[in-house]
Amino acid sequence: MGPAELLARLLGPILNPQAPAETVARAVAGLKGLFVELAGETSAGGNRALESGLAISSRDAAACLDDIPRTVAFLRGVDAAIQEALLRFDQRPLRLLYAGCGPFAPLVLPLTVRHPAERLRITLIDVHRDNLASVVRIAHALGTTAALLRAAAEDAAGYRVADDERPHLIVSETMQRALISEPQVAIARNLVPQLMPGGLMVPERIAVNAALTDYRGEFRDHRPFVPLRTPLGEAFCVDLESMGAEKRVLETVDKRGERLIPGGEVNLPQEIPEGTILILATEITTFGPHRIAEYRSGLTEPMIYPEQGLVRPGGRLRFRYRLSRLPEIEAVAP
Repeated sequence: MGPAELLARLLGPILNPQAPAETVARAVAGLKGLFVELAGETSAGGNRALESGLAISSRDAAACLDDIPRTVAFLRGVDAAIQEALLRFDQRPLRLLYAGCGPFAPLVLPLTVRHPAERLRITLIDVHRDNLASVVRIAHALGTTAALLRAAAEDAAGYRVADDERPHLIVSETMQRALISEPQVAIARNLVPQLMPGGLMVPERIAVNAALTDYRGEFRDHRPFVPLRTPLGEAFCVDLESMGAEKRVLETVDKRGERLIPGGEVNLPQEIPEGTILILATEITTFGPHRIAEYRSGLTEPMIYPEQGLVRPGGRLRFRYRLSRLPEIEAVAP
C-alpha cells in the first residue's frame, strides 16, 4: 500500500463523526507515524520569539498532533470549509493559505488526497524554513506536490498576499488557551482583510469567555463546575467580522507602541463567595458543527486570570487584547 492510499484510509475514520473514538485515536496516531516516516529528519530548533508572539519549535508543533480532539476537529472543519468554498466560488482551483504549518502541515496536507491540485492550491507560511522543507518532502512522497502553490518562510502576521493570489480560505492554528503567547490574533488580523470577498477562515470562531468559579471544585474533576460557576460574558473573540479591516479603527496604541483591541465588558455580582476566582474559558468552532468544547483539548483548558485583585463585588471589567511579543487578554476596571 502506497503512502497516499494509506493516508486516504486513515482519513476515513478521522473525518467520520460516527466513527468510534478508539478507531479515530488509532487513525490519528497512524497519521502522525506516517508523517514522521515521510518527513525524515526534522529540525530540532527551539521556539522563536517574534514581534507578533511565540513561534513554537518544530518538535512542539509536531507534538500538537497528539492532541486528538484538536486534530480531529480541525481536519473535519477544514474539510467542511473547503467543501463550502467549492460551493461558494466558481473559480478553480481554490486558493488556501495555511499560516503556521509546522513540519507536517497536518490540518491541510492530508486533505490533498481528497481535494487534488485542479481543485485546491495551497500556500504554506511558516517562520521556520526547515518546516517548509519537511512539508514538501511529505507532499512529494504522497504525490501531491502539484497542490503546493507557494511556501514562504515568513512571519504570517506580516505576510502580504499578491493581488492575484488572494486566498479563498485561511487556515491557522497558532494559539494556546485563552489566546496567550502565540500569534493567532495577529495572524488573523493581518490575513483576514486579504481574503477574497466572501472568503472563509478556520477556525471560524474562537470565543474566550469570562466566568467566576469555585477554585477547588472547578479543577478537581477536570470539567466545568457548573453548579458554582457564574458566567460573566465574552471577553474576546476571533472571527471574520472582528478581524476585518473595518474593525481596525477601534484599535488603540499604548505608550509602548503596542496595539490594543477592545473586547467585551462584564458586570461582577454583588456577592462573591470566598474561594471564587476569575477564569478565561476558551471554546473553538473550527467550521460549522465542528467544535472543541472546554476541557476537550489543551487549547480549551480554562486559564486562571493572573490578576485576581480586580475581582470585586459589584465591579465591572473591561477586556482588551494586547498585540505584542507576548500577546494576551487583559482586564481593566473602568
